[in-house]
Amino acid sequence: MFFLQQADRSIILLGQFSPLTGDEQPWRFLTSAFLHSPTMFAHILFNMLCLWSIGQWLEPMLGWARFLTLYLVSALGGSVGYLLLASPPQNWAEMGGAWVTPMVGASGAVFGLFGATMLFLRHSGSSVRGLWVLLAINAALPFIYREIAWQAHLGGFVTGLALAGVLLATRGRQRARLQWPALAGVLLVVVALAVVKYAIVDTSFADAVIRFS
Repeated sequence: MFFLQQADRSIILLGQFSPLTGDEQPWRFLTSAFLHSPTMFAHILFNMLCLWSIGQWLEPMLGWARFLTLYLVSALGGSVGYLLLASPPQNWAEMGGAWVTPMVGASGAVFGLFGATMLFLRHSGSSVRGLWVLLAINAALPFIYREIAWQAHLGGFVTGLALAGVLLATRGRQRARLQWPALAGVLLVVVALAVVKYAIVDTSFADAVIRFS
């Protein structure tokens, strides 16, 4: 997708996410995770390096289906985190800021893998020192590149922790049948948070427009 973006810059316009566009075009919550800024090569390289280094340990342990679920739901959680932490406009004259600023990148999904891996390592009694280094480097990138959305990092990380918690809580034969319904429950909570945010913003924005007019 990154190379396709270089050939056709309109691709990023069709898939990028912002709280404003996500309300009417909800597929952008996920499509944005498969796009990257065409000028920030360090961003995509570091995301892919982290995905490769963590994935080759995490995917064999979870299996491809659970790993893919963890990745995609964390990507969704990253976009929802960006939505939840974006300040809605108070009136037509203030239509700006994070609410209309588009976001792209796999960082939400990658941070979800960070969160899950950290919980799995802690549960097994293994050291998480090396992971903290990777996490710190990724967390520092938004201070170097102001265009990076740290809100998506946080949303993905929390979502990954929640999914890993579910996977750990449903281990064993007796609880294995509850695993997929519980993972679906995390997905529903993430979606519900977005729905509630939009409902609150629609109400507050409508009131603001009435006062402004």
